[in-house]
Amino acid sequence: MKKKLSPTIALIALIFFSINVLSIAQNHVMEASTHDIMNGADKLTFNGNSSRTLTSFDNRYEGAQGSPFIFSDWSDGRLVLKDSVVIKNKLLYKFDLIQNEIWIKVDEKTERILFNKDLLSLELLRPDGKNIVFKKAKLPKVTTQNYFSQVVFEGKNVTLIKDVQKVFRRADLQDRGIVTTGKAYDWFEEVTEFYVKKGNGAYLPTKLKRKDFAEILKLNKTQAESLENFCKENEISRKMNDVETAKMLAFIDALL
Repeated sequence: MKKKLSPTIALIALIFFSINVLSIAQNHVMEASTHDIMNGADKLTFNGNSSRTLTSFDNRYEGAQGSPFIFSDWSDGRLVLKDSVVIKNKLLYKFDLIQNEIWIKVDEKTERILFNKDLLSLELLRPDGKNIVFKKAKLPKVTTQNYFSQVVFEGKNVTLIKDVQKVFRRADLQDRGIVTTGKAYDWFEEVTEFYVKKGNGAYLPTKLKRKDFAEILKLNKTQAESLENFCKENEISRKMNDVETAKMLAFIDALL
């Protein structure tokens, strides 16, 4: 005799049964079956790609200032699996900067963490239009092949990665009488590093400075002069933000 699914699991199966999966390689839409979507009561799969379940009431960081995620709120998104299949649906996503993991929201009580090894990229679709793309990048400090970093610029010849991590810090308040040091609360400290690569070369650490890019990307004298003129005409300072850097790298990419 077959066991009946509980109403909650049946609802989840029904929701995910309606997910449309767009295959880039085949350029047509495929519909995920209930077998692809549900594998038991506690496991979600996309074409064999699995996840583990957490509860929304996780209190590991209760009382801490800030969030372990790049954004504390959930975002719409576009997920690309390792077989180049794009998941386009109404799921919501978060990116955990401590564990370097992608979370999805299944319902009001259930969250799942996707396994990085099964994924290629995630694009968070933000209400302000400033979407953020995470892709796997083999950085010098990282041993795993399944590490995601934020893409600042990706051209034919140049790629710039922004590696953002958060470190959980415990309260360290010390009362020394006249002077009080430290913080009275736990908090998340953000650490940001940039890496650039030329062509199929290795990623190298860099600062967002014109001089650094010119040296790392090995611009010749003519190219360096052209870059200098471009930056002057576009009022790009020597120390740049992400937007200015992407604009400058688009120019460099065309030079190479």
